[in-house]
Amino acid sequence: MATDTPTRDPQGRFFCDGCAGRFTDHGRCDACDGEPLMDLGDPEIHRMLISLDEQRIRERDQKILFAVIFFTALVMIALLGIALSIDVELIGLPITVGIPLGMGLHIGLRWFFGEKPRVPRTYNNRTPS
Repeated sequence: MATDTPTRDPQGRFFCDGCAGRFTDHGRCDACDGEPLMDLGDPEIHRMLISLDEQRIRERDQKILFAVIFFTALVMIALLGIALSIDVELIGLPITVGIPLGMGLHIGLRWFFGEKPRVPRTYNNRTPS
């Protein structure tokens, strides 16, 4: 008895945009409620999938950056309040604390929570299967 469900294969030609699964044959993804599979062998579809993937990565990076700026601003305000209460010079505070804190948080959060590319950037098997 033949099955209508394509076989998963990490090197497959057909890609599900919902779960990033790769399949050997066209059809619909069983894990994503029938999401249609996209043909990586078609250069136009491949470029479209890469563009959508890059947009998803950019949107996640913007959310992370907003969170870092917000948290760094809160820390800087707290440090400013502490420094004013103990009468300390504030000239170097943003440079010595704020910039390294913000950069470190941004790098760390992108490392742990950032989106990774799901669509392969190159696909050489452009012949129909």
